[in-house]
Amino acid sequence: GEISRLTAEVAAEGETNKSLNIKLTEAISEKESDEAKCRRLIRELRERADELEEEIEESRSRQQRKELFDKRMQEEQARYEQEVAESKMESLEAKAAKIAGLSSEISTCLLYTSDAADDLLCVDFGGSRFV
Repeated sequence: GEISRLTAEVAAEGETNKSLNIKLTEAISEKESDEAKCRRLIRELRERADELEEEIEESRSRQQRKELFDKRMQEEQARYEQEVAESKMESLEAKAAKIAGLSSEISTCLLYTSDAADDLLCVDFGGSRFV
């Protein structure tokens, strides 16, 4: 009796220990699996953070290129406006020179006769009337 009871208890204890060992192994395996998942997630988060850093840098670079482009466009616009103004000035100066040249060729002569006040249609030059 007593030996049978003890043998049964040891056998039951062995089954319990075996069951506990299986559960412990599964828990360890799950823990390792969870740790692996955590490591994978951390790696993925770091990779995403690196991608975001690259996107931010690219965005800064695009912004800098846009600002440089805008500055160059403003400079080109100012240069174009300056060239147009200079061209207009040169054209006006050329026209003024032409007018000055023409005016030096034109001589002015004022003529007054007593007939000028009387007759608006013709002028008398020493007995000859010009219409």
